[in-house]
Amino acid sequence: MAYGSALVDSITSSGNLSVSGNLTGITNITGTANVITSQGVLRPLLSTTPVATTSGTTVNLATNLPSWVKRLTVVFASVGITTTTVLPLIQLGYGLAPTFVTTGYNSTSDNFTSTPGPVTIATNGFVIGSAGATYWYLTYMICNIAGTNIWVGSTTGATPSTVLLGGGTVTLTDTLTAVRLFISSSSFSSGSAYVLYE
Repeated sequence: MAYGSALVDSITSSGNLSVSGNLTGITNITGTANVITSQGVLRPLLSTTPVATTSGTTVNLATNLPSWVKRLTVVFASVGITTTTVLPLIQLGYGLAPTFVTTGYNSTSDNFTSTPGPVTIATNGFVIGSAGATYWYLTYMICNIAGTNIWVGSTTGATPSTVLLGGGTVTLTDTLTAVRLFISSSSFSSGSAYVLYE
């Protein structure tokens, strides 16, 4: 059966469609099934619902991520804290509960204007910024190293007067399912955050 320049090879009883050639001139492909190519499964870029970061020390951004996630981006939209002496962290979790990993990170971050400031080092999460900043616009991308539970991240962003750079890595003991923001003291005070995942 021809469709555009493609040839439909077969449609199985379970609804699987096998196509030879290119699908051209198609506006939408709708449905709930996966699109599988010779390079793997095509999946859309998905987003969690933005969560207010206006109070508390912990903000859960995602607690039920699908097992196929290989890259996530945490988006900060004017996320604020009430003091400049502690910094927020991104922590990853696994399992249905989930269990958040609070040790074993190798993370650094720095805010600077014309010259770099003091580098902040953290082992309890992907650290955001360095002392002196109280709110941020940024994206923090965290990627999976294929075939492992190792996750590597990097960030760029800004405060009202500085540029932010950072990065880090952590190894989970099971498949990633969750992401949260955490601050050890003080509290979140403004803004929102969410996770893009693919």
